[in-house]
Amino acid sequence: MRRPPWPCAAKSDAGACVRFSTLVISAAASVAFAGALAGAAQAQALDEEFRSLCVAHKGQATPILAAADAAGWTALPAGATPPQLPGGGTLKSYAIRLHAAGGSPRLLVVGEGSTAPSDSAPSVPLKICFVASTQPDPQSLANEKAALKGEPMLVQPPAAIYLVDQNTGLASPLKGDAAAAKPKAGGMATVMVLDAPQATAFGYQVTQPAPLLPAK
Repeated sequence: MRRPPWPCAAKSDAGACVRFSTLVISAAASVAFAGALAGAAQAQALDEEFRSLCVAHKGQATPILAAADAAGWTALPAGATPPQLPGGGTLKSYAIRLHAAGGSPRLLVVGEGSTAPSDSAPSVPLKICFVASTQPDPQSLANEKAALKGEPMLVQPPAAIYLVDQNTGLASPLKGDAAAAKPKAGGMATVMVLDAPQATAFGYQVTQPAPLLPAK
């Protein structure tokens, strides 16, 4: 089977989503945490923040960060966490925002980079938007799954990966190789829903469409 478009979706990367989310959370929490919490952002449920930031702006960093800053998220210094994605993908540019909701820190990570190359596929550019909470949030998990209105293309606990239409934000019924290849055709994205004991997180990834092959 072709490697799934989300770096931590492959079975060989089991647990990578948890390691990524906890890495981001612990690194951010260690950087001027008390001062960051002093500027409280507008209160929204975690799934609402994910939808209003990552999904509404289709993973585009500039409008996402503008909306987050307007809502009171606190910017963390560049380099607060390594720009490394599960599965070996890299973020060449990224920004981190933090705020507290009900006493629990939340993180927003936005960036652009590339997937890790493999024997069967070259590295391709991607955009990523990742929202995480340091506490389990079963209500937001249920809300996001209901909003997707479909089944995941891959389940690898603690993560589920959905193929979604960028325009509607709804899950696609495609599965397997067809789902793995679809994002490169354009107009599609992948959504990660992570349900771990130490974190709840949602991720939105857009892979750049594959170039058309020249006619022979």
